[in-house]
Amino acid sequence: MTSRLKRAAVSIVLNIAEGMSRRTEKDKARFINQAFSSAIEVIGILVLSHDLTFIDEETNVAHREKTEMITNKLNSLYNKFDK
Repeated sequence: MTSRLKRAAVSIVLNIAEGMSRRTEKDKARFINQAFSSAIEVIGILVLSHDLTFIDEETNVAHREKTEMITNKLNSLYNKFDK
């Protein structure tokens, strides 16, 4: 579970970086969408980790709130590029 969480978190950052290096807005949107999907995966892992009692409620809520803020920002960025 830990390795899966790390992989998804790294994927968010790397997809944003790669997307911003692309020339077309369509390509940028594609990579931002991938980053968004990875952020949703992080939320899923947090929910599962809490349900399996790997993390407590306070930790779950704190990390989910941060990740949901990231997904909201990624969604706004995606909408900017996906015209």
